[in-house]
Amino acid sequence: MTTLDLQQAAKLLHIHPVTLQTKAKAGEIPGSKIGKSWVFIESDLIEFIRSNYRQPSLQSEHKEQKNVTL
Repeated sequence: MTTLDLQQAAKLLHIHPVTLQTKAKAGEIPGSKIGKSWVFIESDLIEFIRSNYRQPSLQSEHKEQKNVTL
């Protein structure tokens, strides 16, 4: 298990560290404040990124169903 500090995690997510800190405080991005430092588990951040992927196959199925009903 690899842990990342705030700067490393922000670089992985391609966002500003302050934005990451705000989102972590709000619970939008998984992370934990240990003492004065934020800590993130790399695999959690990768899963967060994957959860935001669009799923084109589901969208195309929805379009096909919509065309059938028309």
